[in-house]
Amino acid sequence: MLESLRGVVIACERDAVVVEVSGFALRLRTPKGAAEPLCPGEEARLFCHLLLRDDQFHLFGFREKTERDMFIVLLGVPGLGPEKALAVLGARSPQAIVAAVQDESPKHFEIIKGIGARLSQRIVLELKGKLDALALGFPAGAASLDAGGPLADLISTLGRLGYARAVAEAAARAALAGAAPDESLEELVKSALRSLQRQATS
Repeated sequence: MLESLRGVVIACERDAVVVEVSGFALRLRTPKGAAEPLCPGEEARLFCHLLLRDDQFHLFGFREKTERDMFIVLLGVPGLGPEKALAVLGARSPQAIVAAVQDESPKHFEIIKGIGARLSQRIVLELKGKLDALALGFPAGAASLDAGGPLADLISTLGRLGYARAVAEAAARAALAGAAPDESLEELVKSALRSLQRQATS
């Protein structure tokens, strides 16, 4: 099984990344926004899942192993499929998914585009009791970029709101790029959330 790959990033798309590995250019589907922090020309390591579907091979890439492992678990939910599993991971971190399932709270999935109330309830019912081993793999304290700075604080705040780290990081960087030097964390969070809402409806 393909565990991970390391190569030079050629291109980043909204829901995919192209990586050159030993002369081969591979296109990997990613959760929405996950590829945005990656920089073309730089080397990156991605955890992978190779799926055979409709007689075709589909390659999926994730920046963190916990995201890849959660993707595989989500594929086991009847009616979800890879597209909707990516949508869930594009909107919610693995930690937030575990918390929603443990709290038996389908409302956290209902607002994700393409999921709906019935499928949200099925996610909770199907995954109840199946995520304990995955939760044990979460770090006790996630390391963040620029520890102690506004970027780290903003990423951490968005993460607590349930956004996947890659999505939170991209939104945080965008918010900081257009912010005034003395802008408060509260204003930065509002700016990042407005950006994420526009992306969700586009």
